[in-house]
Amino acid sequence: MDNLKQKTKRSIVWNAIEKVGVQLIALLVGLYVVRNVSETDMGFIGALTIFVSIGIGLVDLGFSTALIRRESNTDEEYSAIFYVNLLISVVLYLVGYFCAPLISDWYSIPELTDLARLLFLIVIINSLSLVQIVRHTKALDFKYIAIANLVAVIVSGVVAITLVHLGYSYWALAWQQISLRITKTFMLWVIKPWKGLKLNPRFGVVEELLDFSYLLIINGIVSSVTTNFFTVTIGRVFPASILGYYYTADKYKNIARDVITPTIAQVAMPVLTELKEDKARQKQYYRKFMNVCALLIFPALLGLAVVFDDFCVLVLTEKWLPIVPYFRMLVVVALLDPFNGLANQILLVEGKTKQFFFSEFVRHTLLILSAYICFINLSESHKATLEVYGGNAVINIMIAASFVAWFVCLSLKIRFMNGIFKYSISEMIKDVAPYLIISVVMVLVVWQAKIYMDFSPLPRMMVSMVIGGIVYFIGLKFIKCDILEELSILKRKKI
Repeated sequence: MDNLKQKTKRSIVWNAIEKVGVQLIALLVGLYVVRNVSETDMGFIGALTIFVSIGIGLVDLGFSTALIRRESNTDEEYSAIFYVNLLISVVLYLVGYFCAPLISDWYSIPELTDLARLLFLIVIINSLSLVQIVRHTKALDFKYIAIANLVAVIVSGVVAITLVHLGYSYWALAWQQISLRITKTFMLWVIKPWKGLKLNPRFGVVEELLDFSYLLIINGIVSSVTTNFFTVTIGRVFPASILGYYYTADKYKNIARDVITPTIAQVAMPVLTELKEDKARQKQYYRKFMNVCALLIFPALLGLAVVFDDFCVLVLTEKWLPIVPYFRMLVVVALLDPFNGLANQILLVEGKTKQFFFSEFVRHTLLILSAYICFINLSESHKATLEVYGGNAVINIMIAASFVAWFVCLSLKIRFMNGIFKYSISEMIKDVAPYLIISVVMVLVVWQAKIYMDFSPLPRMMVSMVIGGIVYFIGLKFIKCDILEELSILKRKKI
């Protein structure tokens, strides 16, 4: 167990280095890119996101999760999955290539045909890295994944800045994504080569994994559709500029969230897998992961929401101010992401795919139903009215509905976890509520203080962050929470 604790600590450290580094670089690159492209350019990329996401999900087929949760895998089995992933990716690309004109016609955006044919290459490129990521993840060896991602985001950033400077507009955004995947895949194969790729793979493993992963496949496809359904529907109902605003707000929400959420979730699955036979320790680790997520995600996202208007004016320029209300609504939904992700990990580790699928099915159903009510059923007169107000009303209603869907989904998963170890919704609330309450108090104090700050955006944002940090720190002391102990718990004490 000491060895597991050390590996877990190293994994979290490398994951944190990767996520902070990647998101910081992505933020800096994004600042230049967003300043120099139009909201319509961003909308073009956003319109195709759903198709790329579905393709990536179909290639994986849930095999990555299935391989990680298995006790051991042979090189012949890894090789079989590698070849299957590659074959499926090529087939999907060909389908996407010939369907690109139909996508362009559906959006009524002619430029999407050639753009889609380029972006869909991501599906093939990404398939070449899946087995490598699984091998490193299963071994809790996140160092090489971190290095690959950091190099990739730097290279793709240089590509994006160069092409934007040369005036390539939305093509620069597309090549940024392509170069990111190419560099990441190349680095994963070079920094620690996998010499076990076999010409005689054991394809029988595919059938074995499908017994576990078939529900993950269905959920992955449906999840890709519902996750990007807002984007597609906004692009269909509203002008590309409004889609660009929403897509950009969602992008910056992801940058803020992804510094923390994946860092914990990616480490959690292999750790919880190793503790399958010790339910008491498994629950202890699970609750500690929950505490650390709450400790970090609540003040980070809510604090950023408060100062995001100043951030927009200062960094993105005033033309991007319409993204502020979208961002703030999206951030509230994102607060549930880390806890939902951790619940997913424990259900999948224990093979509870049916319970996992049912919970996600409920969420998807609620999202699609609310989207239909909010968008598809709108009359032309309503659309015209909403367009005058920038689409804020209907889009914010849709985001609020997604929060309800996520909360219901998380509640169901917590109930299903009672069949693994006793962990109730009331325990979850007890674990995370103190951090949420302190964060809300922090937001209220900062928001009130901003009323009296007759400053320019930079000093107002800095003062707001300092006030927020002080309030949150005082709150932690008030509830007798040692923040340093929480952050270094795996190092300082045995749990």
